[in-house]
Amino acid sequence: MLIILMIISALLGGTFLVTLGMWELKKGINKERYIVYMTIGLFLILVILRI
Repeated sequence: MLIILMIISALLGGTFLVTLGMWELKKGINKERYIVYMTIGLFLILVILRI
């Protein structure tokens, strides 16, 4: 049960951060935040879920 909860939280957190990164890119104010949000979000989705 704990593993399923960790997987769901990693997916939700990663999706949320990717969405925030895309929103920052759309606003175009702070490109550094876009890079940070997208990197952490994709890390959560792609790397953590493979473990």
